[in-house]
Amino acid sequence: MQSYEDPQLCSVAVGLIGDICRALGDEAAPYCNTFMTVLLESLQSPVLDRQVKITIVSCFGDIAMSIGPNFEPYFAATMGVLRSAGEQTADPVSDASDNRIWLLTVAIGGLQLSRVLASSPRGNSRCLRRHCDWAEVDREE
Repeated sequence: MQSYEDPQLCSVAVGLIGDICRALGDEAAPYCNTFMTVLLESLQSPVLDRQVKITIVSCFGDIAMSIGPNFEPYFAATMGVLRSAGEQTADPVSDASDNRIWLLTVAIGGLQLSRVLASSPRGNSRCLRRHCDWAEVDREE
């Protein structure tokens, strides 16, 4: 996973994490601390290919949907990553469609994570609101 110079290998590794979590469902929860640590560290790498980063953001949604409310310990860190990713300016060298895919992936990931936390039996609506204020629409006209 940390062979950043080989983007194909990284993408396959991220895909395997998502596949494992989907296959195991909530039984993947004990492994998610390791998975999330590696994924979050990889996202912080300045040399990791942008397409791999898109795959990682998508994988967060796979993990969250698989382990459900057990994703709560990772929610704040993941939302922080999604927030900073959504605030990034477009890379002028990248293709415009890559930038749209990046922003859509970030938005969908945030929605998936929000859905999981909202279904938590502990009723974490305050935590959800704190991290999702970026998704609110300005209603002042």
